[in-house]
Amino acid sequence: DSLHIPLPYAELRKSYKKFTEATTTNFISTANEGKYVHRINIPWTVVRTNADSVSGNQLFWKPPVIKFLIKDYTMYGEARQLNVWAVAASVVVIVLTAFVFMRKRT
Repeated sequence: DSLHIPLPYAELRKSYKKFTEATTTNFISTANEGKYVHRINIPWTVVRTNADSVSGNQLFWKPPVIKFLIKDYTMYGEARQLNVWAVAASVVVIVLTAFVFMRKRT
């Protein structure tokens, strides 16, 4: 307290406690009535997910409210992109190896 202003700490604690109780109660009642849809856009091809539905590169979860109010609800999605440079380097190595073996035979 660098300004040395007296504050009514007891009253602030009471009002904060009332505010947090009311907010928690309102959130739980509002969350219990809601329908939730989570959407994630993945930039590459989807390989594995626990999403309820997949549309192209979009993953959709529509969990029942009870699933994430009571316990943690894990949403995951894995995507993969082809590494063109690694494929090209592998092809070059295979071709050079085949060329070396063919040259030794002749």
